[in-house]
Amino acid sequence: MTAMTTKMAWSVLGAAVVALLPFTQDPQKPAVPVPAADPRPAPQQPQDRPAAPPKDAAPLHPIAEPYVEPIQRGDLPERYGTRDPIEGIWQLRSRSVASAAVEPGTGYMVVGRRHILVHFEAQGPHPDVPIVRANVFTWTRVDNGGQVRMTTVLGHFDDDDGDMLRDKPGEVQMRLFELRNDVLRVNQDTGSWIDFVRVE
Repeated sequence: MTAMTTKMAWSVLGAAVVALLPFTQDPQKPAVPVPAADPRPAPQQPQDRPAAPPKDAAPLHPIAEPYVEPIQRGDLPERYGTRDPIEGIWQLRSRSVASAAVEPGTGYMVVGRRHILVHFEAQGPHPDVPIVRANVFTWTRVDNGGQVRMTTVLGHFDDDDGDMLRDKPGEVQMRLFELRNDVLRVNQDTGSWIDFVRVE
């Protein structure tokens, strides 16, 4: 009995020792799925410079600079003065010579802050030769009544034969400018005047 008991004890002790030993075999890892190949082409790497155009390609049009409308600064009143009421672009409407209405022809007058530009055209004695007058003046107000001093900078006009003549620079003219609602009347001599309407 003693030998059998001893054998059983050793058997139980051996099983316990085997159970306490670490499991040395590596556990099997789960299989990692391999992704399928992407059928799309690989993206191109960015280049420092764009590709050259084809040899037969037409050149591109140049890009114009955008137009920028000037903005008046209301917070700088010493820089931007008040506009004169006669400043603007005027179109010829009617004309009188010695208190008699005459054919006005066509014409424009541009009144700026310091300059006046005029261009007139009318039917002359010869059908193929119109009467033309074009002038550039500097101008200042003489008083608050509408008197304006106009000094010739450049001027051209033609005679009845169509010969072009020039005005003398520096000549001074006094004109009375009357603003009547939407009409600007420029008085020349007694009974002679030109009426303009504002277009801008």
